[in-house]
Amino acid sequence: MNPQSINGVLVSPEGDLLLMLNDQDQWVLPGGNLKDGEDARDSLARQFHEQLGLRVSVLGTLAGEGSAVETRLCELSGEFRPRLDLAVKRIGLFSHDRLPAELQAPLRAGLERLARHGAAHAGTAVGKERFAAAALTAV
Repeated sequence: MNPQSINGVLVSPEGDLLLMLNDQDQWVLPGGNLKDGEDARDSLARQFHEQLGLRVSVLGTLAGEGSAVETRLCELSGEFRPRLDLAVKRIGLFSHDRLPAELQAPLRAGLERLARHGAAHAGTAVGKERFAAAALTAV
């Protein structure tokens, strides 16, 4: 069964998490609702590309398997050249112990739990230096 909504966790080799600041001034994971008949992996890859201009490979499910909302681990495929959607003000890399204040409590708890269980140390091909400029850039 496909979820109704899917979010992706992209982790730097240093263990930092990629979050995006949306147009409602909330830090969130990339992702969103699936289109009718769309595969969950395809949907999340599409949403990363639409929201951030990034190509990702969608890996395993981290949370919510079989539920309405799933969170999956993603890996950068290719170069990091962000092109932010109008609904995305900026992106940032955050360690699990320095998450932004604007993060909703359930997401904060989930990311901290994932970090404790090692998901944040899975490491992907995302380098901290490649995020530096984009993390401070507003659309």
